[in-house]
Order: sequence, then C-alpha cells, then structure tokens
Amino acid sequence: MTSISRHLQKTSILAINSLDRRYGSTYRFHSLMDLMKQEGLSVTLSEIEASPLLKLWKAKWDAWTQSYDVLFTQKFNPITLSAILIARLRGKKVLVDWDDLDEGLQSNIFKQWIARTAEKMGPSWSHHISTHSSIIQERLKREHRAYTVIPQGFNETLFHALSPEEKGQAKERWGLQHAEYVVGHLCTFTHGGTLDLDVILDAWGKMDDSKIFFLLIGGGPLEPQIKKQIQHHGLEDRVKITGLLPQAEIPSALGCLDVSHVFMRDHEANRARVSFKVIESIAMGIPVVGSLVGASLDLFKSYVISANAESFVSRTMETLQTPPEYDRETFRKRFGGSSAREPLLLAIQKAISDS
Repeated sequence: MTSISRHLQKTSILAINSLDRRYGSTYRFHSLMDLMKQEGLSVTLSEIEASPLLKLWKAKWDAWTQSYDVLFTQKFNPITLSAILIARLRGKKVLVDWDDLDEGLQSNIFKQWIARTAEKMGPSWSHHISTHSSIIQERLKREHRAYTVIPQGFNETLFHALSPEEKGQAKERWGLQHAEYVVGHLCTFTHGGTLDLDVILDAWGKMDDSKIFFLLIGGGPLEPQIKKQIQHHGLEDRVKITGLLPQAEIPSALGCLDVSHVFMRDHEANRARVSFKVIESIAMGIPVVGSLVGASLDLFKSYVISANAESFVSRTMETLQTPPEYDRETFRKRFGGSSAREPLLLAIQKAISDS
C-alpha cells in the first residue's frame, strides 16, 4: 500500500457508471475502480443495464441517498451531469475521468449538440479531471482546468502472448482451425464503435487469398447492418462474428489473430481516442496494421505498421509473411494496468484537496 493510499484509506467513493457494459469507457472505468479497491478504498458502484431514463434516475437517486466523500464518474453527459450537480449540492467532491470526446461519435445533430453542451459545462462543475488523451489535455490547458494523466492500461492477467497450443485451441473455439491465417478487428457494433469499419471491410473484400479468414470481435445493436456490409463484400463465408463478449473472453478471440487491423479517420473524436484494440493486441504479441491519428498515433506510432486504405492489403500480406517482434516487457511496463495506480490515487487526492 502506498503512502497516498494510506492517506486516502478513510475516503469513501461513489462510482457512477453511465454507460452500458459494451463500451471501452466502461472497461476503463471498472479497471480504475478495481485499482481503488485494491488500495483499500471504500467503493460503492452504481450502474444499471437499462434505458437512459432509468440510468438517469438511478444516478440521481444514488448521488442523493448514498454516503460518500467523492463522486467518481466518467464522461460528461446528462446522466453524469445530474449526479455531479447533486453531489455538489451535498458538498461532496467530484472526480471525472474524461476519456474521449463524444460529440463526433453521435449519430445525429441533436445528440451531437447534447454531447457538445455537456462537455462544455462539465469541467467547471468538477473538482478534478483525469484523462489519458493528449487532445483532451490540450483542451483542458486552454481552459485552465487542472487534470491528472491516468494512462490507458491493459489487464496484465488476461492479455499475454498465447503458446502455439493455446492459439490452436482459440482458433478451434471460433471455428477457424482450418484457416492458415486469421486477420481481425475488435470493436463494438455501435455508431461510434463502427465509425471506420467500412474501410477495414473494404480491405478484407480485396484480400482474395483463400488461406486468409477474418474475425470480427464484437457485437451490438448494429449487427444486422454489419452483416449486410459483409454480404456486400462477398465475405459471408470468410468472416466470423464473435458477438458481444465479456472482457475475460476477448483474449481468446484476439489470440486467433495473426494480424490485427485498425483504422482511424482523421477527425476530432478519433484524435482524442487512445485505442484499446491496439494496446491489447500488442500486449498479446499480435502485429497491428493500420492507420492511427491524434493521441493513439502519439503513443503507438512505433508499434503499428502504417497502412492507409490503399495499402492495407499489401502491408497486411507483408506482415503475415514477416511478422515483427515486439519488446512486450517494455510495453507492459508502460501500458500495463498497474501504471494507472499512482496517478489515480493522486487524482483522488487532488479532487479532495480542491477548495
């Protein structure tokens, strides 16, 4: 136990998750909450898999009725803003983990306006903000807001290189034991999660080598539309879809891959993201081919084999023939989940000490 965590031992945290389990932000939120518990802090989790209105009601009810010193939540949206306002009215401290910019991930103008308004109001309502994104850091600097950088980290117990035997078992589980090579992509089947999937499916449609099969790791409400895109590219016999998986099962699916694909168009929402799919793939020793922008490019440029929409196929074939070697131990020290421990405790301390 660190000196900071000893100082915070009597601090009670109300952690309000406003999102569904399928989102990467929820995974990050739960990981940070687990670190708090490991350090001996008292943490009460408030979350529900329900409609936005029920989520809003539960967040407000728990913010008003629970006993806590610090409200911890992620993102700025109507649900979290309501809880933050109640916490402030009760004289509680507020720490918000702001992991990406939601405006560019919304499916219509009204939702974009809501996200933009919430992200404009929210920082001034918080006692302290944590983030992993260099783009959000720049924005907070311009607005003269205090923040702490908590890096995006992978679960070191779950994500590690598989032995040849384990890889064979993983391929058999997903019905890919006959494939000489497996190329894949990890995402949630939501508007934001599939923002750039069309480029990847287009590249897969051009890879006519019968030895290569494809694995889409994910699921969600847009699955019928994704299946139509797969049929459009003539890939229905070569693409497997895992469906939405709990985090503990993602390594089994990733472990099938010989190459992991990623593509990020250059717009503000993507520039703010720090890609979990890149982190988790490299942690398992899987080569990543694709295009990054913004914060992800800053962090992972030396690890990702660069490819644009036109060169996806050729760079992938080169990588399958000559896969790169990664220094996974150095990568683990930089991006392993434990790297978030000290800055998280520091962020809580700063939220408490804010006057």
